[in-house]
Amino acid sequence: MQRKSNYLYLLLIILILTGFGYILFRYTISSLAISLMGITIISLIAWLLTTFKQSIDSKRILSLYNLTLIVLMIHLIEEYFMDFPGSIGMTFKINFHMDIFIIIIIMAGYILWITGGMLLYYGNPLGYYISWLLFLGMIPVQLSHFYYPLVEGGSYHYYPGMYTALLPVITSGIGIYRIIKDYRKYSIS
Repeated sequence: MQRKSNYLYLLLIILILTGFGYILFRYTISSLAISLMGITIISLIAWLLTTFKQSIDSKRILSLYNLTLIVLMIHLIEEYFMDFPGSIGMTFKINFHMDIFIIIIIMAGYILWITGGMLLYYGNPLGYYISWLLFLGMIPVQLSHFYYPLVEGGSYHYYPGMYTALLPVITSGIGIYRIIKDYRKYSIS
């Protein structure tokens, strides 16, 4: 029964990603759509290769998952106070302002992340996928803060979010390590 329900979750994720991809490519710039869809697909592959096949002790991941959310919120506070949306808008010549940032990045994002944490707590397969999405997504998204000054040109300078960008990268890296380590342990036993 476990395997059948996993395939239903897989189908659900594919349907959601298809809709998400359509919205991204229709309403955002293509480079953003490509990078976000890349992260979701890589997360899907990581999930399929690990915790889709073999559940692990979700409680061991949950502490790192929650810690990642805490440091992500610290990072988002820096972005908020330093006007990250305004900087991104100017850098890429797009209409990205504080209202969009708060509604989509902070509110909708945290609805997804908190739901993922609850699902992970109960060992639900979707929780494992969302944990992969959080951990794998944080690395390129946060490291991009160090690339944005190069896009703007001129001398290398502070870009909003740069001071705290590495915090989610560190916790995510440890989270990925723990998932892989535990998956190997559980799949051998």
